[in-house]
Amino acid sequence: MRCAPNTRCGPAEGGSWRCVIYQTNEPEPMDHYLPIEFVGGNLGQKHKHVNECVKHAIEQNVAFNDIRNTQETSIIDRIFKIDIASKYKNVDYIIENLKERNMLYVSRALKSTWLVTDAEYTDIINPQYLEEELFPLMLTTSVTKMRHFIYVNLKDETRCFDFYRYYKSKQNLYVAKHFLPKCPEDIIMSEIDVFCEEITPHYLKLLCEKSPRVLLKYFEMSVCSSKDFKKIKSNIDKYLDITRMLLKSQPELYFEMIETYCSPKQYDKRVSPKATKYIMQKHKDKFLAKPELYGGALLHLPTVAQYLNEAEALDLVVRLAKAQYLAPWFTLTYKYAQPLLKRISIEKKQKIVKKIFKDKRFGSVVINAPYPLPHIPFQNFNHEFFPDSDVYAQSGLATKRPLMLYCNSKPPKQCREIRQMPTLLDRLFDKYRFTAFVKTFIELKKLLQSESSHKNRLMILNVLVSKTLKHPDYVQTLLELVSTRHANEPSTLRASFLRSLVRRAAAYRLPEQPWQIFHKMVLQIVFQSEEQVPCDEGIHAILLHDILSDRDVDLDIFNKFITVFNPLVEYDLSVTEKQKVYKTLYSMLIAKSKSSLQEHNWDDVIDFVNKILKLFQAYRINIDLCPEVIDIIKKVSENDIQKSKDILVRLYQMGKCRKIFIKENFCLMQTNASYINALRHDVLLLTDTNKFADLVMKGELKIDKFLIKIKVYFPDLAQRFKLIIEDKVKSKPDDAASLKSCRALCILQGPAVLSVMTDLYAGGKENKQLAQRLAANVHMAWSVDHLQVIVNKDVGVIASRNALSPLPAAAVRAQLPALLGGPAPFVRLGVALAFDRLLPENVLNVIVHVRQSSKTKMKRFLLNKFYKYMHLQGESLQSVLWDQMKALMIEFSPHYNARLWNVLSDSEGVPKVIKLEYCLTILSIQFSRQIQQSEHTNNLLPVRTLGSNLHYLSKNVSELKEIDILWILKSFLEYEFGKEIIAERGSFLSLRGNFIHDAYIRILCRFLLSCETETSQNERFATVGLAFMNIIKSSWSEIFHRYLLMEYLTKFIFYLKCNEVFLNGNFANCLPLFDKIIKKMHTFLDVKQRFKLYSYIHLTMVYYKTLQHLKKQQPTLFSEQTNGAEVASAVGLVFGRYLAREHRQLLTDYFHTITDIYVDDVVEYTYNLSNREYLEKLKIAIIQGVAHSGEDDSLYFTILLLHKMRLLGDFGRVELQDVFKLLADSRDARIQVFLSVYY
Repeated sequence: MRCAPNTRCGPAEGGSWRCVIYQTNEPEPMDHYLPIEFVGGNLGQKHKHVNECVKHAIEQNVAFNDIRNTQETSIIDRIFKIDIASKYKNVDYIIENLKERNMLYVSRALKSTWLVTDAEYTDIINPQYLEEELFPLMLTTSVTKMRHFIYVNLKDETRCFDFYRYYKSKQNLYVAKHFLPKCPEDIIMSEIDVFCEEITPHYLKLLCEKSPRVLLKYFEMSVCSSKDFKKIKSNIDKYLDITRMLLKSQPELYFEMIETYCSPKQYDKRVSPKATKYIMQKHKDKFLAKPELYGGALLHLPTVAQYLNEAEALDLVVRLAKAQYLAPWFTLTYKYAQPLLKRISIEKKQKIVKKIFKDKRFGSVVINAPYPLPHIPFQNFNHEFFPDSDVYAQSGLATKRPLMLYCNSKPPKQCREIRQMPTLLDRLFDKYRFTAFVKTFIELKKLLQSESSHKNRLMILNVLVSKTLKHPDYVQTLLELVSTRHANEPSTLRASFLRSLVRRAAAYRLPEQPWQIFHKMVLQIVFQSEEQVPCDEGIHAILLHDILSDRDVDLDIFNKFITVFNPLVEYDLSVTEKQKVYKTLYSMLIAKSKSSLQEHNWDDVIDFVNKILKLFQAYRINIDLCPEVIDIIKKVSENDIQKSKDILVRLYQMGKCRKIFIKENFCLMQTNASYINALRHDVLLLTDTNKFADLVMKGELKIDKFLIKIKVYFPDLAQRFKLIIEDKVKSKPDDAASLKSCRALCILQGPAVLSVMTDLYAGGKENKQLAQRLAANVHMAWSVDHLQVIVNKDVGVIASRNALSPLPAAAVRAQLPALLGGPAPFVRLGVALAFDRLLPENVLNVIVHVRQSSKTKMKRFLLNKFYKYMHLQGESLQSVLWDQMKALMIEFSPHYNARLWNVLSDSEGVPKVIKLEYCLTILSIQFSRQIQQSEHTNNLLPVRTLGSNLHYLSKNVSELKEIDILWILKSFLEYEFGKEIIAERGSFLSLRGNFIHDAYIRILCRFLLSCETETSQNERFATVGLAFMNIIKSSWSEIFHRYLLMEYLTKFIFYLKCNEVFLNGNFANCLPLFDKIIKKMHTFLDVKQRFKLYSYIHLTMVYYKTLQHLKKQQPTLFSEQTNGAEVASAVGLVFGRYLAREHRQLLTDYFHTITDIYVDDVVEYTYNLSNREYLEKLKIAIIQGVAHSGEDDSLYFTILLLHKMRLLGDFGRVELQDVFKLLADSRDARIQVFLSVYY
């Protein structure tokens, strides 16, 4: 490596070398600095050399312009210049490099953090200059990288707010939201609602770091929005985890959040022991205010117990036992109560345990909480009385169902846990839970002798083991019982019993007498039993007993132990005891390893080393402190590196000994990381290129970062590797491995790859696949002249795409004429780049060009791209673009294929500014003769898509032109609902009608109702209303189609109820229209046979009269400020009075029992009048209106309504007391029969 100017090589520690600066008064020519040449050294030394050159140039105060004007010969020369410019804060040169096509130079220039942090450069680092001046001249990847660079390094709140405000004004909320967490706190609080739907837990945490109050505000907003509520509920644990950061900085806010929203129903995590400790130390008053909630549901109970005195612990146990309101979140059991019981004296503990857990005598339970419990309620703030007709429509439509906002308190049946019957073990534990060992032993000893099942006898023994409580005398009694009276038990049972003693009774701590019994039983099972029953815990106990007692470990026991090695960390040992166990195990394992090493038994050595590593991991021992283990591993790897692979890989993954085993790791792991590691520590490893050649042959070259490093810092090595790849590619160009090596070849060849591609394309079909693969990776061939590529058909469209895609918009715009004038693939590339990168005026030019000069396939591609572009543009889509595309869509009618038509006809996501016109255009194409006759499309749109378009039009009839509505309805009557069509496709229309014709009929009804004058109403009815009813009338005689016609007529009558029209004072009176419809119905429908239809339209007339009456009497009733409950009461009362008059007229015209028929229609109609929230109030008001109307037979009508509306049993309801009094005073026998059934 060549030294920097005024330096010479000198010795350094460790035998390496370094550059030593010496003083001179001679002026230094520029060739002392450039070109920079490397001679030897690893990657770190080369980095250091460049940094020292930069440092020396700065110290010598070398003029930057002199360095800048010096010719560059390599990439590293430019890097040197950028570093010098960064030190000198030369803004112009840094900006110049930000515009570079080489991302290496851009990344180096972006290390100049002073450009963002220093206030003097605000004229550059401001959103307007960046977006309008700098970014248009940069690569797209450079723009993304620089934006990230800015919002990572920019700390000034005012400047961050400027960026946020600018991008928000440009509707670029994706970029704007990155700057919001760094804005002033008041700005964050005021702007949080802008991103409410997009806030993730991570983003919310960023906001809370600056403004903690935003967490509470976000939750308050989310519970008021169905969409946000669903999102926050599904990820509630992640959102509530954010509260932990508030404990110390904002404790009041923290407690408010957990007490309000940490419902154990959704959030089953308790506060950590560390946080619980802090709360009990600093905020114990919060715990004392709500001890049941904090102790039973929120805090870590064992930690809580440590900070309670005896009286407090006793009180909490009793409170938790009584707190039934915490179920099913928390139910106090003996296991949960143990931490609290340990704080109580033995005498009081025995009493409280007997009182609460055995006798269950702790007083009356508390069902209702004395304070609000945490929950996450959805709050519906939609106070409108009138329902959305889509939700309550009788016929389904192909739209999304409304979100159900009601959550079941019980889980679905399939999600409930299957309740298992208690086993003998469960029953015995429950029975003897609070019984001492002596009494339990006496009773269970008898049961043990009489029990015939081995499984049950083992359960009995397990209960006895748990009752010993590790008491040596009790354990000895149990051991004597099993070893004498049950010595003939199966080995499996005795082994399970011994394992239970080790785990639950700490058998390794037994005194000598019981220990000898235990030791003898273990030896009998492990060494003397013929069944070879495993008893690992017994071996562990013997080993632990010997180690803790400072006895010599029996070699037979140890040999048995290492066959199923265990570090023994899971046993209850003190820190000192664990250290003793570790030292003993380590010394014995290392001795075994050395012994096997001397005998050259390599397999055993590897096995022992793996056990030592497992021991290190369990006891958290650093292997660097054990050089003898490292020496053993070295010898194993020298003998056979493949056998030591598992050990070396394990060490590598643990991050241990990487420098020591760098050579071995490189041989075993040919990855990007290992290659770069070799560059950093031992370049000589790369001189042997056999491993690299193997990767090339296998096609496993995934080492891009390494190849870029050697291209910049090790050109000689890069040349050698390039030749290996070239040889492979030239020898077998069609081989899969050659194709996979193209990316690496592009990196190492640089711009020369373009000429190679050209030659390959010219070489014929046999090289085409290789040329295409090179073209797909040509963007990796960066250099000083990176991407200076003109569009050339010889190079290929893929190469051109990769070259042009990241270019600035200006460069793309310059290449657009050449692309549009080229072959079809280049035209497609030009269209794609225009829609992705250019301004609307450029997109317009492309659309016009394609419409005028391109063929069908290109126009199909253009329509596809515009559809996606339209969704991305949203409401900012320019109308001139839509006009062009609309014309193209209509022109293209004969050429649609099914795939394109299915895409274009889906209007979901289309900007609202053009959505009405878009839906009309789709329908016009649908009904045009061209598409009906096309061979490439189905004659009809998919049901869901057409239904969605019609549904949107039906909701916005008032915004459509009359001529457009008439065209839709006439097309429907001609193409979809004519008499001939009914006869031809009757059954299909029935299926299709549920989704499509529903919307047509809705449009028809709203069109007829929304007339400003009665003259216009008559004309519309005569034009389309009569036509619709005449079609039904003309086909009514066909019994086969009558059910279908009845379905459509029912829809028609149902949709005549339109609140939007009824409440609008600008429309004409609707009653004359209803009379005309009824008059027409009489011509082909008998009232007695179709009473329900007539009933429905008359009820709509009654409802219309009700609203008109209330509009006159209470003009402000239907304003937005009025609560829905008030509207429900007023509408129900007047509607009930009108119903009573209508009922009286029916009794006059027909017969008395008509009431029983009419009431069903009234109840069904009522359920479609109000939102569910106010339906109860509406029903009560209707009943009050009918009951107090004073009409004949109104009370019988009233009691039938109460019965059908399921309110007759609510005798205690205050609002109905006067109604029930009227009914009780009535002498009508029918009423008394109903009352006698319920009361």
